[in-house]
Amino acid sequence: MRYTRAVKLSVLKKVLPPEQQSIPQVSRETGIHDQAIQNWVQKCESGILPDGSQ
Repeated sequence: MRYTRAVKLSVLKKVLPPEQQSIPQVSRETGIHDQAIQNWVQKCESGILPDGSQ
């Protein structure tokens, strides 16, 4: 399943500072597989996927 950029940014906002919720918790809340969220975090940290904080 493909997710919109808005959905990805919303999820990243929850798992990155300052909120820093756990990936499994956000996965349960959103129904998005935890590995997909982990991939987004890795892409964000490498600069491929902006986290929207700029």
